[in-house]
Amino acid sequence: MRTGGTDPVHRHAHESTLPLLLLAALALGAVRCSGDEDPTGPPPPDPVPGSLVLVVRSPNGAEGAALIDVAAATVAEVTPDSGSVIQVPDGERLRIAIVRNQPGTLSAVLAVSDTAAPLDIRLLQVADAVNGLRPSLAGYTVEVVR
Repeated sequence: MRTGGTDPVHRHAHESTLPLLLLAALALGAVRCSGDEDPTGPPPPDPVPGSLVLVVRSPNGAEGAALIDVAAATVAEVTPDSGSVIQVPDGERLRIAIVRNQPGTLSAVLAVSDTAAPLDIRLLQVADAVNGLRPSLAGYTVEVVR
């Protein structure tokens, strides 16, 4: 019988749990540190204002006019790149008419708040070289030149 000491069975059990407790404390500390970071990831980059050029690509060659619909929140100004430009706000959208005196490529310059942001564009109508509406928009695209 031992006197004045700790029971060896209990001392051994206590010593074997000490490393586990230390590991658990370290793991909790690591979780707490990693939890300090933003769970959604890094912040988005700052917007870069600038200009984008919209170009209507036609399967029929030279055109006379086009009507384009764009999300207005991203557009600060529209200027002609070819021909004339008329812009009309329509709720949260902006209607842009590009009209040429002589048939050719239809394009406009948009001043936007963020050149890297996606641009929601819809081509609504196209008029041919003698101002007749095209019956179909099949094959037409609006290219965004950044």
